[in-house]
Amino acid sequence: MSIVDNINKNKVNNENNNATVFTTQYYLEQNYAHLPPSLVIKTFSTKEITSIIKALKTKNSHGFDKISVKLLKVSATYICSPLTHICNKSILSGIFPDCMKFSIVKPTYKNGNKMNPTNYRPISLLTSFSKVFEKALYILVTEHLNTNNLPVGNQSGFRKGTATEDAIFKFTN
Repeated sequence: MSIVDNINKNKVNNENNNATVFTTQYYLEQNYAHLPPSLVIKTFSTKEITSIIKALKTKNSHGFDKISVKLLKVSATYICSPLTHICNKSILSGIFPDCMKFSIVKPTYKNGNKMNPTNYRPISLLTSFSKVFEKALYILVTEHLNTNNLPVGNQSGFRKGTATEDAIFKFTN
């Protein structure tokens, strides 16, 4: 096979590859144009994490680490900077720290016979740090959804300022 034949063969292969790229791009544009925009990952400042800590309900209950929200609020000025670093690092890497994945599960009595185990519901006591991290992620996701108008007008669940009654009213009318 001569050099000219090799060049011509490479031209044909390149033309086929370009056609494949074009058709793939066209396919993606046609079939995925309805997809929402990508989530923009933002980092949090120490001021934002401090406000999240202050917004938590002050309780004496604690997770396995024995640190209550009350203690977290008292020590917020000292612990806010490292906690902000951990939250931002976790958000950017997409890895949730293993130590925040544990909880204490306690049975809470509902009603009826106290000897019947079905009359109890489980309550998970999370660590205070995971509550802060959860709230930061909630803020990140809800900002993305609201900025891009992703919740439809009829969606009432898990949206601020809406209730079950709103959904029932919209449905009946």
